[in-house]
Amino acid sequence: MNNVSRLWAISPHALEYLYKEKAQSMESALLVTNKIEQGKAKPYSVKNNIAEIAIENALYRSKAWYMPGTTYKEIKAKIEQALADDKVQGILYSIYSPGGTVAGTQELASFIKQASQKKPSLAFVDGMACSAAYWLASATGKIIATESAELGSIGVVLTHQDYSNFNEKVGIKYTYITAGSKKSIGASDMPLSEQDKDYLQNKVNLLYEIFLQDISQNMGLDLQKKETWADGRVFIAKEAISHGLVTQIVKTKEDAIQILEENIMSIIQAENLTTNLTTNSTTMQHQEPLTAIHSKTEMNDDVFAIVKAVCGESKAEQVKNLVQAGITKEQVSIMASIFAQEPKAQEKAEQETMQNQAIQAESQFKQEMLKAINENGTKPVLASTLDTEQALIERVANVKR
Repeated sequence: MNNVSRLWAISPHALEYLYKEKAQSMESALLVTNKIEQGKAKPYSVKNNIAEIAIENALYRSKAWYMPGTTYKEIKAKIEQALADDKVQGILYSIYSPGGTVAGTQELASFIKQASQKKPSLAFVDGMACSAAYWLASATGKIIATESAELGSIGVVLTHQDYSNFNEKVGIKYTYITAGSKKSIGASDMPLSEQDKDYLQNKVNLLYEIFLQDISQNMGLDLQKKETWADGRVFIAKEAISHGLVTQIVKTKEDAIQILEENIMSIIQAENLTTNLTTNSTTMQHQEPLTAIHSKTEMNDDVFAIVKAVCGESKAEQVKNLVQAGITKEQVSIMASIFAQEPKAQEKAEQETMQNQAIQAESQFKQEMLKAINENGTKPVLASTLDTEQALIERVANVKR
């Protein structure tokens, strides 16, 4: 390979300038290539059905492509893709960031919170999660950290740079022409008045309260004790857990992943239990009419016994068969005809039986009376001569006397 450069007919200074421009162009091209490759690659890694989404470096609402750090829009896009990925059951946010701009933080935190309702998630911190980064971490409701991790720095800061003295030294003077008394507040070319400072302080305080409200709700912290956990200090994880800023301390990221896996398994088991209970409840609702019919059949055993006693066994069986088959109005009519006809035939049979029994009883009684008279030595008489039962009784009475 020929490493000799091409020949130039150019001044040495101009050549040096061209080489520098070429080097810068190559660096820019390399950055562009890396960005393109990053765009092609999956924006997160997946292990054991858990997507790991990195939140690193400074955070911005938007930034130039060559600036280090991450935008909230980029993080949101990763989350959306993980939610749409059927292979992903949970999301682990691996955070190493000092924070970022206030603009866009609350919106992304709200989105992370909504996403955790769809797929279980937690935040893992093994380096730093401060200020805006902690705000995002808290949205998961569960922050897992290593012992040496730094967390907190909960607060809002606004800086004002006054270049008025520098401008005066170099002979530059700026004049602002505004409509609205607060329009030029914060301009760096003039000193900040106390009135303007108070205005900006109120703005910072309002953002601070929004920050605290979100974090306290996400992590279950007591706002009445905010001075102990939200005064801007950065806590080591071992100290942060005593303030409720950390859920659990682990040794490695794998430990955090295991915690998330157990959480996912618990949710799956709870969902299965709920499904089973719902299925059983539905089944019981469908079975209820059958149970009611069965109960009615059991209760009707007494009725069948009564029908059997009144109408006879054959009719009772007919009625029982009708009920078990699922009685209808037409069948009720048939039963009504059965009950309407049966008493008449039964009554007639009973009357005939009673008449026969009366005749037999009367004949037996007369025979016994004749026997009693003959045994006492009286003149036999024929049963035919006894006109009535009363006459026979009188004859027996006379014998006894």
